[in-house]
Amino acid sequence: MILYIMEKNDIKNECFKSIDSIFNNYDNDLIFKRIKQYICHQMPIVINNFDNSLKEKRDLSTEHDYFVELFLNKNKYFYVSNTDKFFFYDGVSYNLFKEDDILYKILSSIREKRYLLPWKHKTKNNIMKRIKNNNLLDSIPESVTIQRVINLFINSRIFNSKEETKYFLTVIGDNILKKNNNLVHIIDNNSKDFLRELNNICCGFVGTGCTNTFKYKFHDHIFNNSRLININSIDEDIWLNIIMNNTIDILCVSCHYSNRFNGSDNFLIENNIDENITEHIFYLKYKTPESIVDEFINNYIEITIDADKIQSNIVINKDSEITQINIKDMQYLWRHFLNTNNLPNIIFQNNFKKIITDKLSSNFNSDCDSFIGLSSKHLPIIRLFLEYWNNTIVYNDSDNDYELEISEIVILFKKWSMDNYNSNISISDKKALDIINYFFPDINIEDNKYIYQINTDLWDKNSDIVCAYDAFKNEIIEKYGNNEKKISMYDFYNYYTNMFKHTKLIIGKHYFDKFFNYYYPNNIDDDNYLTIN
Repeated sequence: MILYIMEKNDIKNECFKSIDSIFNNYDNDLIFKRIKQYICHQMPIVINNFDNSLKEKRDLSTEHDYFVELFLNKNKYFYVSNTDKFFFYDGVSYNLFKEDDILYKILSSIREKRYLLPWKHKTKNNIMKRIKNNNLLDSIPESVTIQRVINLFINSRIFNSKEETKYFLTVIGDNILKKNNNLVHIIDNNSKDFLRELNNICCGFVGTGCTNTFKYKFHDHIFNNSRLININSIDEDIWLNIIMNNTIDILCVSCHYSNRFNGSDNFLIENNIDENITEHIFYLKYKTPESIVDEFINNYIEITIDADKIQSNIVINKDSEITQINIKDMQYLWRHFLNTNNLPNIIFQNNFKKIITDKLSSNFNSDCDSFIGLSSKHLPIIRLFLEYWNNTIVYNDSDNDYELEISEIVILFKKWSMDNYNSNISISDKKALDIINYFFPDINIEDNKYIYQINTDLWDKNSDIVCAYDAFKNEIIEKYGNNEKKISMYDFYNYYTNMFKHTKLIIGKHYFDKFFNYYYPNNIDDDNYLTIN
């Protein structure tokens, strides 16, 4: 304030000196009167006008600032410089927005506030500058958006829990924001198409990938940097619908989580997450190949003969009564252990053999490539299934492609076990399929259900169909006479199932229709009706 007063006095004194100088330079009444007219009458008007202009400018600046803030608060626009794209957030979802539409919105709003028209271009430019400083990846979604994104993954059963979904989203955010690039996230191969499409759309929107740390197989990665993500099988129609309609929301929520939790590892460490989920994700972080094989041995292998009691000259063959596990069975047990614990194939086969033979060296007989004096609770049913398969399954390369469904193989196995060993043994479709895939890798399997070019001595499917057809045909002729009659294949199949339901072996509609189209092509029309005459 003192400085202001001093400056004002200095200016005032300087003005007085200037007026004195003007009066001293002239000696003319007309000039003196003109000076008086200017100072006393014209100058006050000029100064007053100038003062009013300053006030108007100050008022306009205030209105301008208020308008800009109000506009940006009401209209949540964001920008990504990498792709030169604009986005709009309505409080529920994010959408791509054209720059021209934003400009139109700004100018329309300015025209409504007519007092800002003199600063129209300045206001427009200031708003656009502010919008371009609003990075989409720094935006904070409302809770309704966050919950909607989480529910997309839960309701479609991509993940089993909110915690797993949040972790996955945080990993996506880390990838976009280039955090924790040293980590490797192992995820099931069935998610490859889903993640590839998500990554492609992410690159288009924000100019960077979101799946760089995801790997579908374990390739000698550092255990300490490896994380495991459980993801369920994804139907393409479901994930396509999610991505096409919600990708921007997913990316924004992901980046928000990455910023909020400071990375995916911290999300697990600093939040009250189900310990089973955390332990599985961090499973490899605190393990070594040797410690995992130890865990496998402790849970899967039983010692039936102490190592010091195994004679070095003992003769072992496949018919020996001494318990043993050959290396192929051991490797299958290892595979079973991995599948049971939702683990990827984290140790190459040769390395696994070296580790386990070192750890069980006293039991390993290199001559027969087997572990002597060892057994496993999982082996009896595996060996029984292999015995059943080798004794009853017939390979057939004929053109009509004999086939069995995995469920039929399981039912026949149960019947065979009862007939041959008086044992009521059950096995799941999944486990049977796993055994077949491992021990018979050349078998042709489709959709994890249909096994082609095999037949069985235990059941003649074709004879059942022919038997049902003959009986059905006789009933139709008896009821309607010898006149040609068209019956839907659906009705015939229902007749067949009722005829053989007591056997508990019902041929699937897939093979039933294929059989008729192959053996009775002239009796089936384009509408799938059966002609009987």
